[in-house]
Amino acid sequence: MNRDQIAAKIADFGSIYIPYPPHSEFQEACDYLIKLGRATRGRAQKDLRTLAATGSGKTTAAEAFVRRFETGHPRTEGYVPIVLIALERATTAKKLMMSILDFFGDNTPAAATSRRSKSG
Repeated sequence: MNRDQIAAKIADFGSIYIPYPPHSEFQEACDYLIKLGRATRGRAQKDLRTLAATGSGKTTAAEAFVRRFETGHPRTEGYVPIVLIALERATTAKKLMMSILDFFGDNTPAAATSRRSKSG
């Protein structure tokens, strides 16, 4: 098989799409958030929490979505189009917020909590 034939086979394979309801729902939710984000530019943005069994492809689907989106909207020093944060099981709202702030390099809440616990 020559390179042209191999390329054609890979292209054929890449064009195969088998609808998988959880994946389709995830993509629809991502598309909705993009539209909502554009309509509410400059205001607080929404998030998408994805809950499913371990190994079901949540992280893979989210990372693929971010890559696809950032192809047309690349990150810059002052622009991060999508923040993807993986959380531990049984996380808290506080840990979520701290993870978001950590993503942007702000560890003030952790330091403030530490200072409060030492002084209290």
